[in-house]
Amino acid sequence: MDLKKILPENGPPINEVNKYIEKYKNDLIVIKYGGNVLIDRNIFDNFITDLSILNKLGLSVIVVHGGGPRIKRELDKSNIQSKFIRGLRVTDEKIINIVESVLIDFNNDIVSSLDRKNTEAVSIHTKKDNIIKVVPEAKELGFVGLPNKINKDILLDIIQQNKIPIVSPLGLDKNNQAHNINGDTAAMAVAAGFGSPIALLAGFIFGKWLGLFIIILGMSIGASALYIFANYFLKEMIREKFLNRFQSLEEKFKKSELIYLLIYRFVGGIPFALSNVIPCIFNVKLKNFFLATFIGMLPQLFLVVSIGSGLEKMIDQNLKAPNMFELIMSKDIYIPLIAFLVLMIITYFVKNIFYKK
Repeated sequence: MDLKKILPENGPPINEVNKYIEKYKNDLIVIKYGGNVLIDRNIFDNFITDLSILNKLGLSVIVVHGGGPRIKRELDKSNIQSKFIRGLRVTDEKIINIVESVLIDFNNDIVSSLDRKNTEAVSIHTKKDNIIKVVPEAKELGFVGLPNKINKDILLDIIQQNKIPIVSPLGLDKNNQAHNINGDTAAMAVAAGFGSPIALLAGFIFGKWLGLFIIILGMSIGASALYIFANYFLKEMIREKFLNRFQSLEEKFKKSELIYLLIYRFVGGIPFALSNVIPCIFNVKLKNFFLATFIGMLPQLFLVVSIGSGLEKMIDQNLKAPNMFELIMSKDIYIPLIAFLVLMIITYFVKNIFYKK
């Protein structure tokens, strides 16, 4: 790779660039590109140039963009007044059609601009290769969604072709109805979607009990470290962005912090990385956070680790690799799998009660 041909003349020294290429060459970089940046086309062009350079350096990049100013402009043209609740735009059927159209146009603008820099990018939105499944965030918000599943296979396939996925903050619900998503939430969900199935792997390598201990301790320590960092350095930003959305939890935590933290951890429903920082809004004690994380995640992790352990046992007992039917019919697999499905159904109903305003 000839860095002199890729880097701008006024760029950093080549040895400095090499250091960061080595550091991040195996990482996946998720960039949130705010819609406000588009107000200045020069900044937009600089961003496109930077993206092109990152791609040519061999770094893996995913872009999640916003589009607020463009949406407002189009709504104003149609004489539609926006109403906001907790900082989120109330989105009815007429507005979601405009929002979807604007975000897809913006997405195509980014892709075509990169193409002019000889950099291949791929549009991802609700009309093409949708990767985000959502649940409605709140009835009063209309078609505003909260991500609950990310199809990372599509993203990985694009990245392996040395292309840049450009993701619009849109998602589809179970009825394939488009929903608008807060750009920051979408970016965090995409980034969180690349957590590896370490619980399954832990059971496969270390067995059921040791694997469970390693994974639950590791995840609890990691979650607590993120909570401490957010509490000291990001608290005001998190409070500003998410307090209104999760204010219903404030009274619950005040009533019985540990009990409600346990329920909060058990039901989930929020991307894992985000769920680790939300409690800092409510000043929860670190010991309660760690304990609730450790105990609250035990049921799900135990069942996933058990499936991993069952896979290892099946493979170990067979001279040849078992087929899918043999795997499913093994009690070491189907018992924890059925239990996991039952647990998911229970958490679904508990979650609806827990987050009810």
